Amino acid sequence: MLMEKITRDINGEYISSCSVVYVGEKSCIKSLTPLSGSHLRCACLCANKCKEIEQEFIDGNTTQKESDLFQEDMAYSIGAIMASVAFLESTINEFFQEFFYKFDNLTINKSYWMDLKTKWDEDAGRIQKMKKTLADKYGYSSKEIGDQSELITKYEIAHQILFNKQLDKSCDACVDFGNLIHLRNQLVHFKLKWQTTHPEEEDLYIMRLRFENKFKKNVFMEKSGNCYFPDKCLGAGCAEWSIFVSTKFLNLFSNTISESGIDLLKPHINRIIQEYSFSKT
Repeated sequence: MLMEKITRDINGEYISSCSVVYVGEKSCIKSLTPLSGSHLRCACLCANKCKEIEQEFIDGNTTQKESDLFQEDMAYSIGAIMASVAFLESTINEFFQEFFYKFDNLTINKSYWMDLKTKWDEDAGRIQKMKKTLADKYGYSSKEIGDQSELITKYEIAHQILFNKQLDKSCDACVDFGNLIHLRNQLVHFKLKWQTTHPEEEDLYIMRLRFENKFKKNVFMEKSGNCYFPDKCLGAGCAEWSIFVSTKFLNLFSNTISESGIDLLKPHINRIIQEYSFSKT
């Protein structure tokens, strides 16, 4: 016996949850609890906190030391970036999980998906097997798939199998998606580098060219002689940008795959965006 239900969380938003009940001598109940919405909410909370901190500094309405406020601002900005990427990661994972859960009832050409379904079910070495599929079946070069992140590979293979064509990675949404992942990776694998007496003229992390014109600099450091990354880069502007990028890319991808009758962008995502006043998407 198979049951699907809708559960309401403590904030009143609807989240799809699947339960499987086997009736016989033994009963077994299984459920899936998605986290994509929670990651997005976390990003929004962090970005709004950045805006509050920087506005306090601009208004001079604070009793905290400027250095403490700056460190908090940077910390919340990092939180927004991490959560924005986690939102994209969990969304595509949830897509595959739900897609293969409903696989037998889908009205698509399943022959293209059987190999991927097997790889997904095996779990171990899943990404490498996906990359091998892109190379063997669809002619991707080893350099092309070797240089891209595992997250992009997941979206790439879903798009390739659904439409038998590559994801257009030259469009603005995809370029910024790649930039966001690059920024997240720089933070996760951050390495200290010596600065010279003129750090504002340097770009040791090769970040200024990527991001200087994407968003506003951190208000604590914008007029200082400090280096662009991380001091001027990480702030409210960067935090908001990470949310705009992640939701813009997901909107683009979701609109594309909706042609196949697959709903990737759940209604509660837009409610979260509106709730936290990030309506640019």
